[in-house]
Amino acid sequence: MSSFVFEHAVPRSRAGVGARRAVAPDLRVVLGGSVRILVPVLAAILLASPARYAPAIRLDRSTPAWERVVREIRAQGLGNCYLAAFTLATHAGELGLEHVVVVEGTQMGEGAIAGTRFGHSWVEADVDGGERVAIDYSSGNALVMDRDTYRFIRQARDVHEYGVSEAERLAAGGDYGPWTEDVLNAWHP
Repeated sequence: MSSFVFEHAVPRSRAGVGARRAVAPDLRVVLGGSVRILVPVLAAILLASPARYAPAIRLDRSTPAWERVVREIRAQGLGNCYLAAFTLATHAGELGLEHVVVVEGTQMGEGAIAGTRFGHSWVEADVDGGERVAIDYSSGNALVMDRDTYRFIRQARDVHEYGVSEAERLAAGGDYGPWTEDVLNAWHP
């Protein structure tokens, strides 16, 4: 079995030396193929945890502006993640979003495409109180959650962030993404 060594600081008064070495098993070796199972299980536990353990996201989505933008996104149909993210980002000011970026990357599929990495786009922004959130309204979704939790659960990789003005420049010819080779080469459902 493979292992790695880590240093653990111990107060001199108790140990007589500054640090001790300990050997712990390398979890990638111990778990082997179980890592593919473990991540979705941990994600399910996080999602099922009572709300008191997760900070409340303060974003009022009941405004007429949100209703209008969501109607526009829904009219785009399914498989619209790149255009949906662009639409959200370009209406950010009226939706109460700050420091908005259009994000493109790859994510791990679920359900019928479980285990398949695919290209995807979503928005990340600051909301009331400065909390950084991921917003995904593509293909019928209405997802708003902590950015780091979203990236962890969706196993986001090859992530590229574009400010709104840069996204507008890239989409000027009607191409809403993907804009990078690694995301472009990923499978798109």
